[in-house]
Amino acid sequence: MKNPRRITSGEAARVMGVDALFLRTMMQQGRLPIGEADVREGCSRWNYLISPKLLADYMGMTMDELWKELENVRS
Repeated sequence: MKNPRRITSGEAARVMGVDALFLRTMMQQGRLPIGEADVREGCSRWNYLISPKLLADYMGMTMDELWKELENVRS
């Protein structure tokens, strides 16, 4: 079962109303303060850790509003 408290880059992008590639690129460049984007040395695959609190703050939402929006995105 998927962790309901984990936010994927695709879900965060939909909440923000942007393309997922745009979100991932901005996170890689450190220009979107909603979590961490890192790549392991010798590997070309990026990993994204999106903080629900940072995403809610960035969007000007409460945590309850964010979880409700994510319910809509996930359904």
